[in-house]
Amino acid sequence: MLKDARRACFAAFAFSAFINVLLLSTPLYTLQIFETVVPLGSVETLVILTLMCAIAVAALSLLEIARDIVLLRTSVWLDHELGRHILENGLKLGVSPEALRQDARALEHFHGFIASPAAGIVLDAPFVPLFLAALVLLNPLIGAVAVVAAAMLVVTALVQYLLTARLQSESAAAHERSEKWWGVVARNGQLAGALGLAGGASAQWDAYNRSHIGSAYSHGKRTSLIKAMARAIRIGSQIALYGFGAWLVVKGEIAPGALVASAILLTRALAPLEGLVSSVKNLKTAVAAYRRLKLLPDDASVPTLNGEATPQTGALSLADVTYYHPT
Repeated sequence: MLKDARRACFAAFAFSAFINVLLLSTPLYTLQIFETVVPLGSVETLVILTLMCAIAVAALSLLEIARDIVLLRTSVWLDHELGRHILENGLKLGVSPEALRQDARALEHFHGFIASPAAGIVLDAPFVPLFLAALVLLNPLIGAVAVVAAAMLVVTALVQYLLTARLQSESAAAHERSEKWWGVVARNGQLAGALGLAGGASAQWDAYNRSHIGSAYSHGKRTSLIKAMARAIRIGSQIALYGFGAWLVVKGEIAPGALVASAILLTRALAPLEGLVSSVKNLKTAVAAYRRLKLLPDDASVPTLNGEATPQTGALSLADVTYYHPT
């Protein structure tokens, strides 16, 4: 099942390749408008270029819809098929309830990531060098500004991972402990109330929950700080590009159309990287969930109860049974 999911993700990756190539149509259109249409004053050229760009944008939109549908169907299929397999196989093998819950949670995290916008960001990130190369071809100085900005965003994503990985794990573990304790107390609520244990039970939950809140608060502060840094890097790089670009236009080294096209290319190049900074947490969780799913036990071999392998109906016959209500 995971192999089938990987094949579907590779198909979505192929769609992403065509999507990112078609994204070049907008800066190319802008470049041709300023360097061909405006100097020549050719309305026919403008119409043809506009039609070509419109077709490219329409194809891009259709490919993006197709990619999202592939990822969504993969997520739904995994949730249904693999979820049933985890439960059925776990019951046959006598897997502990806690392990079953962790397997189910891993599946939830993994298929949720596939259907989330973060998956599209991860699929677009490998094509950032395509836009950086286009910027270098327009002008090496502008390309250098873009490469430095991209490198800074990558470093920012790594810093976020290093600063928040431990806090994220601690917060998740504390949250799991508080939820487990809440469930234990809720299942024995009448007994706890009758024996006067309500105060102690709630105090124990409060201790678990405070640990979760403390880790989550620290994680949130660091995440917010790093997201602000990533946004500042993106905005600063745009300002630097316009500044250097205007200087190059004044010197006559590039045309105004190249400056506008460079701004569009820079936005396309940095968008996946900035999104990757925000998606580090989800990506880390999905990778950990995928590793746990890969370690699921083999299919159980359950012996049949008779030679004909007649399916059991589960029908029961009861006689002389007395039931006493707990109270």
